[in-house]
Amino acid sequence: MKPHEIARGINAALDGRRIGASAVTICCLHAAATGHLIQVTEEPMAFAYPTGPITTAEGRTDQS
Repeated sequence: MKPHEIARGINAALDGRRIGASAVTICCLHAAATGHLIQVTEEPMAFAYPTGPITTAEGRTDQS
């Protein structure tokens, strides 16, 4: 998914409040850097949720 698509879905669920695509992009990049998302393309930027277990930098499997 692209950050603007994620922001659109979040905004639809936020009764009148809005979140910007740039804020979503920053969060997605952080999540990708920590292994919670996978950045599948750089231009246009798109992310995917990993299908397997998430392993932390210490080698433990994250249960969240």
